[in-house]
Amino acid sequence: MNSKKEHRPNPPDIGLLQIFEAVHHTGSFQSAGKQLKVTTSAISQAMQRLEFQVGQTLIDRSQRPIALTHFGHRYLPLAKQLINAARTYQTACHGLSRARREETRIGCVDSFAATIGPELVKSFTGQSGNVVMHSGITPEIVQQLMRHELQFAICTNPCADNPNLHAQAICHENWVLVSPEPQDWPTSMNAKLLAEHAQSLPVIRYSQRSVIGSQIDRFLTHLGHQLERRFEFDGTDALLSLVSSGVGWAITTPLCLLQSLHNAQNVTISELALNPQGFRTFYLLCQKGPDEAQANRLAQITKQILLHKILPRLAQALPTLNRQCLVVAP
Repeated sequence: MNSKKEHRPNPPDIGLLQIFEAVHHTGSFQSAGKQLKVTTSAISQAMQRLEFQVGQTLIDRSQRPIALTHFGHRYLPLAKQLINAARTYQTACHGLSRARREETRIGCVDSFAATIGPELVKSFTGQSGNVVMHSGITPEIVQQLMRHELQFAICTNPCADNPNLHAQAICHENWVLVSPEPQDWPTSMNAKLLAEHAQSLPVIRYSQRSVIGSQIDRFLTHLGHQLERRFEFDGTDALLSLVSSGVGWAITTPLCLLQSLHNAQNVTISELALNPQGFRTFYLLCQKGPDEAQANRLAQITKQILLHKILPRLAQALPTLNRQCLVVAP
């Protein structure tokens, strides 16, 4: 019984294959060394390593000029095929890397994407190639950022407990109360006035799974309100639609009102006396490292859009809204 094991070649080293190709093309180790700018000894050692990997002799060293063995002639087309495949691979990787550098991937919460997103895409596209924007709720966006599916996230969670993230404030917006127009609620409310009116209609909430829903719940708890949970929505359109139709009242923000302007213009907007829970802050997040410089530029562009596009639009569309309800961070 033959116990000799069959030699199984190891995966080839592309550099060794290129040396083999050069030896065949030039006819000698010395000429191949000059072409590749290495010593003759290095060429010889490289050929020995390749032959060891393949398990066969590729070069007939007894002839001048050097000739390929029978196996070497059969192996040469495969070597060239592998070399070309490696070059194609390098070119493709370079293209992917370049495309990634030219693409900016941003995730925003819905109200930000709907109001500021279009202007942001227009402003940022000319400076950084393609812009891909995703929208959703804060927890989903942060997870996408952590999985490197996004470069930047604009949301209301600074993720201060994550040492790998860089965060900077973009803007602050106060909570505002919206009620059906026939109710004629005061346009400015403190805790006492809110308590007097809160029981007359059911409250319509953002869902607890959203960050804005959790923040508003904490705000109401801080004021001492434990209100029945009857209506909950992830989105502003449905929430404001119910308010405008007279079903109940809700707490929202200026950007949310701008997002659903067709409903916002049919409700009464009441300012709420500011307290430590009375506003939310938008942050721009990115992974610490090379993206921080681009994040700073993105933050400046976003702040300029807020100052010169969004604030004037709010003032025109909702003239009764106090302009201090939305403040751009320094």
